[in-house]
Amino acid sequence: MAGKRSAADQAAFDQQDAELDEALAQADASGVVPSGSSDHARLRNGELAAQAFLDLQVERALAPYLSTLEPALIDAMRQVLAAQLEQDPLLAELAARATQIES
Repeated sequence: MAGKRSAADQAAFDQQDAELDEALAQADASGVVPSGSSDHARLRNGELAAQAFLDLQVERALAPYLSTLEPALIDAMRQVLAAQLEQDPLLAELAARATQIES
């Protein structure tokens, strides 16, 4: 299932990973971020790519379980949530609406 990424795909992945790390660093354990730096605000301002925004939502959904579940189970849950965002028509539509940037 896992293949090698092209250099361009790897660069895009690395950029999204860096954006996700930055977004997570701004939130405390409760997920609270400083005023004016909500996930949606950062997405609208171009500080966060759409995929990084969705990845951040998955990470926030998993946050309550990080200290109680095995890392392998967390990784499996992460994969299932990400797959559902892509494959479930309703979730895909909601994700598209959530990441839509209005001009």
